[in-house]
Amino acid sequence: MSQVPSHIINLNLAPSNNLYPEFLYMDANAIIDFTDLDSQNIQGSSIRKYLKDLHQNDGMVVWSNFGVEEVINHLHYNEYANYADQHNILGHHYANGGNKKPWKVAEDTVTPIVAKQISNNVIKQKEQVFGDLEKYGVKLDSIDDDELLNLAEKIFLAYGGSVQDAKHVAYAMANGANSILTNDGGFAKYSHLNIFGNSRSLLNRQQAITLLPDSCCDDFFNSLL
Repeated sequence: MSQVPSHIINLNLAPSNNLYPEFLYMDANAIIDFTDLDSQNIQGSSIRKYLKDLHQNDGMVVWSNFGVEEVINHLHYNEYANYADQHNILGHHYANGGNKKPWKVAEDTVTPIVAKQISNNVIKQKEQVFGDLEKYGVKLDSIDDDELLNLAEKIFLAYGGSVQDAKHVAYAMANGANSILTNDGGFAKYSHLNIFGNSRSLLNRQQAITLLPDSCCDDFFNSLL
């Protein structure tokens, strides 16, 4: 079966075109933007505004365990990067050309008490993030690891890109959601998707003002055969 090019949806224009899918999958990239309350972060404020509109129009966002794991990793990195900066911890450079970043040096050398404090901070932040996000949607049910990896590998072989992005597409499509909220331009390579975002890497591409139907999930899987 032929591949249908994905529709790139400008998040800022979606409301004026009444583009509100029933289910909108968020990748970790979008979730991290959602959490950034800095008024200078235009992408984050646009996501928060759109999610409110989506909720008011009977749509909902969904996310995966895989996305939660990526967000935890991001928070973990930030905590140790901040710790390294506050305590003047430098990176290590090795004779063979390798190097260890300051955050990793901090992770490897802090005391057990500090490590536990940082882990507690990460989990508290994670709970805050997803507590806020649950106003607009729910986490999807888990998918068997082997099933997810098998499907992600098929997508990876068909489209290239990263296995991590392929996992997000697999998770969304396996749950009948062909609309994805992200600011990662790499998702534009996949077919049969509605890709909502407002990053330059997405908006430099031709944009659409209509949504591909949910039935594209079945078409997507058939295209992998």
